[in-house]
Amino acid sequence: MILLLPWTKVIGKIEIAYEIQKLSLLRDMQRKRFVWALRITGTSYALMLLVQLLRSAGFLNS
Repeated sequence: MILLLPWTKVIGKIEIAYEIQKLSLLRDMQRKRFVWALRITGTSYALMLLVQLLRSAGFLNS
């Protein structure tokens, strides 16, 4: 039978807290990357819509 000393429980809790913090930071990085990509995609669609509207109105002759 292994006797668990009180400090081993503390170390275990510290390791769990570290893993939670690491996953939280990873999720935050992924969220920032997703929001950035979403903004770029939205901007490109808005630009394509604007070009099509200008073409249909006759402002762009190509």
